[in-house]
Amino acid sequence: PIWSRDQEMSAIKENSENRMAQSRRHFMNLERAQVKQRQAMEKEQKQIEQLKREREREREVLTRAYFCSDDLDDMTGLPLHQIRESEKSENHRVYETLRDRQARLQKAKDTERYVLALRQ
Repeated sequence: PIWSRDQEMSAIKENSENRMAQSRRHFMNLERAQVKQRQAMEKEQKQIEQLKREREREREVLTRAYFCSDDLDDMTGLPLHQIRESEKSENHRVYETLRDRQARLQKAKDTERYVLALRQ
């Protein structure tokens, strides 16, 4: 068909408008996808933060239960956690002392063997 100049211009304009509308739809689809992705990430971040807060609360409760217990020793009247800590440090000191003494005894035995070997 032979088109007049007006019809041809009208067809070009309509084609251009269709392409613009298609571009706008495509852009809006991309925008919607990005918004959904951002919302999902924000939701996930909020869940992570909530889990962190819950863990911190649990840790505080456990720490408070361990260190701030109202259980007192019958003999001394001191909190049990304090007695446990002092017993741990005392056991560590005893272990270290024993280890040092054993090392000195072993060194003395080695020295004595060395001196006997030199005499022979």
